[in-house]
Amino acid sequence: MAVSDSTSSTVVDVVGVVLAGGIGSRLYPASRGHRPKQFLSLFGDRSFLTRTVDRLRGVTDTILILTRDAFAETVREQVSDVTVITEPVGRDTGPAALYATHYVEETYGDDAVVLLAPSDHVVGAAFDTAVRRMSAVAMNTNRLVTLGVAPTRPETGYGYIEPAATINSINGLNDDAVSWKSIQSFHEKPEIETAKKYIEAGHYWNAGIFAWRPAVFNTVAADSPLAPLQTALQNNTSESVADVFAASDSQSVDRAIFEQSEATAVIPTDMMWDDIGTWDAFDRLATQDELITENINTQTASAEDEHSDTTTREETVTVGDVEVEMIDSTDNIIVGNGSHISTVGVSGLIIVTWNDRTLVVNKDDAQSVRELVSRLRESGLF
Repeated sequence: MAVSDSTSSTVVDVVGVVLAGGIGSRLYPASRGHRPKQFLSLFGDRSFLTRTVDRLRGVTDTILILTRDAFAETVREQVSDVTVITEPVGRDTGPAALYATHYVEETYGDDAVVLLAPSDHVVGAAFDTAVRRMSAVAMNTNRLVTLGVAPTRPETGYGYIEPAATINSINGLNDDAVSWKSIQSFHEKPEIETAKKYIEAGHYWNAGIFAWRPAVFNTVAADSPLAPLQTALQNNTSESVADVFAASDSQSVDRAIFEQSEATAVIPTDMMWDDIGTWDAFDRLATQDELITENINTQTASAEDEHSDTTTREETVTVGDVEVEMIDSTDNIIVGNGSHISTVGVSGLIIVTWNDRTLVVNKDDAQSVRELVSRLRESGLF
């Protein structure tokens, strides 16, 4: 999809950049050091990665996947027709965004629009409209653009975007008006009471989806914590790039770039979105109409062990290739890959069995799986 510059007849390439170098450790044990979240097929036969690429095909002119050397072969196996580039070492989305932007600039020129997207989220049908609007604003306002999702609950696992009060507008594709706001500030993952205040104040969830032109991004990067890496990339020596990349701090693109600039914009959307950061996300997904045909099911067992499909959160959600037998068990999430799991008299649990590993955790402690993974890493068991 090309974006027309309203001030000229220029047609600009939109380059989708998919970030696929993370692990998604809170989905342990399905996600492991050698089997990152983006390669998992928890919704039928297609992985998070392939679903992301397929979404971008209709709203971009070309797609790149940025990943680590260790994952490049798996990426190519899952998405064989997309260009794969590898970063020297994982350093969060800030250095990764600069690395990808440099590649886009060298390959497609300064007028291209970079559309940066995670490889492991679930989004609704309104995604197409949202990213088209982002691309239009990135081209026509010379701003760094992000997507703000209207919150549906006071979520403590997401960052928030505080928008300015003024609503701006430009003409997008087909002369449709595209509304956007400047960004006042980004907020880190809050406590529950703070999250409630953010929602009352009209803040958005930060979906981690961004758009910009290389020239705009590079101007900010030159006076940011990413400046040494930018200089190394411009000098074009692979050894120095690798060294500087390795020496860079891990930092998000929000903190490294967006918070350094006043030329930012947020595009509001009310699309269905979830980053599936933890297993308890599947309670929410099981009731989403847009995912009704996916491999997420809800079940309940009566005294006679008869099963019936439902859409209520009080009943057990099953994910993946798993058979369950339940007696007096409700409100659980059960996940497996070719497993049979039986439960008796339990509720409020997440039970995951994947190959040789099993996890049992209270739903309320889903975020704490990160601490478990840290301990496993220290022991060389992740």
